[in-house]
Amino acid sequence: MRIQVIQNDHLSPPALVGDDLLAKGHQLSVRMPKYGAEVCYDVNAYDALIVLGGPMSAADSAGFPYLDQVCDAIRAFTAADRPVLGICLGAQLIARAFDAPVYPHRLSEFGYITITPTAAANSDPVCLNLPATARFNAFHDDTFELPDDAVLLATGKDCHHQAFRLGRATYGFQFHFETTAEVARAWAQLPEAAIASSAPDPVALIEKQLREDYDRGAELAAMITANWQQLALPGSP
Repeated sequence: MRIQVIQNDHLSPPALVGDDLLAKGHQLSVRMPKYGAEVCYDVNAYDALIVLGGPMSAADSAGFPYLDQVCDAIRAFTAADRPVLGICLGAQLIARAFDAPVYPHRLSEFGYITITPTAAANSDPVCLNLPATARFNAFHDDTFELPDDAVLLATGKDCHHQAFRLGRATYGFQFHFETTAEVARAWAQLPEAAIASSAPDPVALIEKQLREDYDRGAELAAMITANWQQLALPGSP
């Protein structure tokens, strides 16, 4: 499978998702339009699209004009029934691409949070094996409304819309199931982490949470990734 990966910031790589896909023999074309790379709209060039996180607002086309192009690509791949995976900013861009509002949340989320699957997740091909509660990393200031006809798949205590599906194979995840321990540690050292975190020391918080939550979160990340990549294979539901 050939996958176009839109990486919106150098500190937000495909990480666990990319490692799992490469290990299964898939080809990743990582494009960083923030630094000048072009976004590809040609659905015949790729079998799937991944849009990763970043510190910018999904609504900030003035500061980051390429976000309009990313939304165009999301619409093109969705219309062609090619799998789309959006994580954090990527999920917000899916919402924006299909005319759902994206806006600042009443609070920021930082560190590992508890995610609860909805009843719809039980029959969803990507999320059906999620446990009753799971812990995943998060780092965001914005949230979004669901696009029309989207199916809510997971919720959180402070930020309700945590995962959704649009159509057959377009998925948005607000939480960062893809982060490695190294990425989580790098984020914890950012000045923004001290602002977003409710803890006085975000570095110490992340180290504690990595000990408690990382291994299980990585197992679930592998499951989500494996289920999602199946959507691009012949005979997929």
